[in-house]
Amino acid sequence: MPLGSKVFQYQTELEWVGGRECRVGAPGRPDLTVTPPEDFPGANAMHWSPEHLFTASLQSCTMLSFLAHCAHNGVEVVSYQSEAAGELARREEDRRACAVLGVTPHWLPYGSVDFDRHGHDEEIRDAVHGCVERADVVLVPGSPLTHPDHAWLSALLASTLPSERVARYAEQPYTLRAGGAPFAAEQAGARDRLAKWRAIRAYRSQLPLLGMTRNPRRGPLRLALADERVAWPRE
Repeated sequence: MPLGSKVFQYQTELEWVGGRECRVGAPGRPDLTVTPPEDFPGANAMHWSPEHLFTASLQSCTMLSFLAHCAHNGVEVVSYQSEAAGELARREEDRRACAVLGVTPHWLPYGSVDFDRHGHDEEIRDAVHGCVERADVVLVPGSPLTHPDHAWLSALLASTLPSERVARYAEQPYTLRAGGAPFAAEQAGARDRLAKWRAIRAYRSQLPLLGMTRNPRRGPLRLALADERVAWPRE
């Protein structure tokens, strides 16, 4: 006799509370406030994001399955701890964008503000210095520094690298959103603009989340035509 499959149903509720914030819940369970992660507009680091919830669900499901198998097989669990990170296809998209621009990416094994950094400031500083030791000038985030990781890294490097080797750049799309014009605008020709446009389009998983598809006013073309502003050491 074939075994009948079990069907489990789980009900959730969602209510928009304003801006880019919502409240989610389930019968008999406390509500959660959910906002975008720090990479997107409307973020609030004090609340859960859909990306964090999804990653945590995979973690917790893995642990509960592990505990169930241990219980069924008489295995005593003494301790269990895990850490996970979701990438949203960003690393491969980073690689493609860098290939368009003719540069080679180098990733370091350290976490963001959302996780354990896996290293003290001095260790991270030394690792970054090892990657840029042959560079004449090191570009660091300069404005508007609204992302906490960008602000932290900028301060860390600017305080340890010789000032004559540090250039600060205006971060995009944050600068466009802020409506400012920090630093001097760099000259860019048609070939540079085309390469920039192609590099932006490499982030196919991110553009829809930023509302940058089918929208000429906010799309890749707008960013490709935006000024690149840099404060060079001589300034």
